[in-house]
Amino acid sequence: MFFITPLLVLGPTLFPVSGPGEAAQPEEAAPAQQVFDLLDNGDFAETYGGPDPERRALIPWWRQSGTVHCLHEGGRSWGVTAGDGSLYQPLPAYAKTAGEIRITGRLRGSGRLVVTDGRGGRVVFEFVGARPQGTSFEVTGAELVAKFGRAPQPRLGVSLASGDGRATHWSELRGLVPLPLPTEEVLARDLVTILDGIFTLWIERGVTPLDGAQAADDGGNGAFLTNIFDADTGETLYRIPGGLSPLHQALFEATASLGEEAPEHWQAALHAFLEAYLTHCLHPVTGLPWRVDPEHGKPVDTQHIEAAADLGFLLDVASRGPQAFRLRARNAAVLMGEAILEHGVQPDGTIAPKYRAADGDPSTATPPLRRLDIPAQLARLGAVTDDERYFVAARNALAELEFTHYWTGEWRDVDPGFDDDFGHYGARSATMFAAAPEEFAFAALADSGLAHYAPRWRDALRFGATMAADQVRCWGLLATHARERPAILPVLRDLLPAAVASHFKAQQRAGAVWEDLTYVHFDPKANLQVGDLGGVPANLLLGLAVTYETRLGLRTDKTRALFAAALYTTLRHYRRPFGLLYGREQPGGPNPAGGGIRIASALVRMLENLRR
Repeated sequence: MFFITPLLVLGPTLFPVSGPGEAAQPEEAAPAQQVFDLLDNGDFAETYGGPDPERRALIPWWRQSGTVHCLHEGGRSWGVTAGDGSLYQPLPAYAKTAGEIRITGRLRGSGRLVVTDGRGGRVVFEFVGARPQGTSFEVTGAELVAKFGRAPQPRLGVSLASGDGRATHWSELRGLVPLPLPTEEVLARDLVTILDGIFTLWIERGVTPLDGAQAADDGGNGAFLTNIFDADTGETLYRIPGGLSPLHQALFEATASLGEEAPEHWQAALHAFLEAYLTHCLHPVTGLPWRVDPEHGKPVDTQHIEAAADLGFLLDVASRGPQAFRLRARNAAVLMGEAILEHGVQPDGTIAPKYRAADGDPSTATPPLRRLDIPAQLARLGAVTDDERYFVAARNALAELEFTHYWTGEWRDVDPGFDDDFGHYGARSATMFAAAPEEFAFAALADSGLAHYAPRWRDALRFGATMAADQVRCWGLLATHARERPAILPVLRDLLPAAVASHFKAQQRAGAVWEDLTYVHFDPKANLQVGDLGGVPANLLLGLAVTYETRLGLRTDKTRALFAAALYTTLRHYRRPFGLLYGREQPGGPNPAGGGIRIASALVRMLENLRR
């Protein structure tokens, strides 16, 4: 662990002062760099050893067409192309250093190596290798620049094919890519600066008094996020009800992570929000959450609101929040829990996710994926209060789901079973088990989900199946579950590096940026109607942050470099005068800000892991 340099003395060469309305962002002036091989299975040693004939015909990590196969001969593994057959793999790269990449390998016979880039460029290199051991070859960055007539622009692709139609054998392929590699301390300082820019911008422009007179009277209402503004103009586009928000959840986690080192203005903003939240966002009798009208500053008590996030936040504040608010948060959580037990438990054991604060009226009008949200928080509340009633309610809700539930999906269609079902139900199971490790039944869903999906997920990653960007929630739940189930760590150390490699290479699109998109055959797809938000790669950054742990085998220079490349690229591409774009830019606008809030939880998680 190291200490964070106070924001007031951060080096000016790394962190220039922002202009009006801008969030401070780091600029990696002459950053340290390191070269990493970002081609997977370039030696063709990784194969499928199972009984499925379809997968036996595939070469892991390579998209193939025509006549191709693998051959093990002469102490090496070879990828063989013949006729019109070809092998293709995307090569992720960092825009600032794309002209310095090198591609090396070995071949037997006449071969053609094709490199494509994000601007539609295509250049060809032809080689001839002697038999039987083959001949090594190299494509330098200077040669790529000369052939393209410019620096290549990611997204890059590497294709292998026969040069004369006869069998060409390829091996020892490497895509050597320079990436920025800040030290852990420098990256931590970057993250504090970026987070400070996000928090400062949104507190100044997004947090406003809901009602001038009432705010002046109690000093609390001004702490809610209500204004969503345009990233280009700073003008307010619309207002949202006041209450718990991703901005303040990230502010809480960042402040808790830094502890006494947290900047004073973070602590002040958090204290203002907590006072406002505990005063205005919980019904005084039922304790259930409500929201505050942004125009009049009055509670909206006629709506049914999902209560799990609020109950979870109260438990977080009670355990890790500012000391002055811990007891109030605990008491508020208990009052809310009592209301849920009284009104929310259904005859079949399920627990309603939504409630009307005024009278506790429950509602089950939510997607089925919400079924365990409340039970998971009740298990946490039971652990805090040592109240068996909460455990009973959580057990019954879990048993009711398990009675009819089964895990769906094979390797080609691993989602939505993996990213949605396992990502939600498995996460709630892991949360319950973490709260009460002696309750073995709480672990059952997470255990059975991993057992089902582990081999299917492995093949989906390496064979280019359809993969959702938000699979990252599964990485997080497994990292959590491994704290109580250390026996699964060997499985995770095998799977998570493949997940990192697959998502990093497949979510980079033309223009050199990474984006939160589903991908198919390692190519990002912007037009699939699957709920993708697009824009800033919040999921990718969170996944890299979650996995940056020694116990997972990924607290490495490479993981840190991947995170830095994706982060610095995101800041350059999505930054506007008033924050980061929420999604893809819309010509002519409006273009809501919000990208900073979307990536904030990932930045906080990386900061936490860097400081451990």
